[in-house]
Amino acid sequence: MAAAAAGFLERLTDAEYGAILAAAGTNTQLARWLDIFRLRGEIDVTGNTVLAAKAGLVALGLLTQTRADEVFATA
Repeated sequence: MAAAAAGFLERLTDAEYGAILAAAGTNTQLARWLDIFRLRGEIDVTGNTVLAAKAGLVALGLLTQTRADEVFATA
């Protein structure tokens, strides 16, 4: 299921988005995912790349598992 980039980013709080941007400044893998997401203009919340990114955000402590499940929900 694809979600528009703007709509997906609106699911994040300002604090969450800021923390992700800050982390992307030192984490190349995260920065690459953000760039791909921005260039595509949409996100497939069920795709393998997104599932890996979701797990990465949790592993980095940028989102809790519960919050990641909310942000990456299909509906």
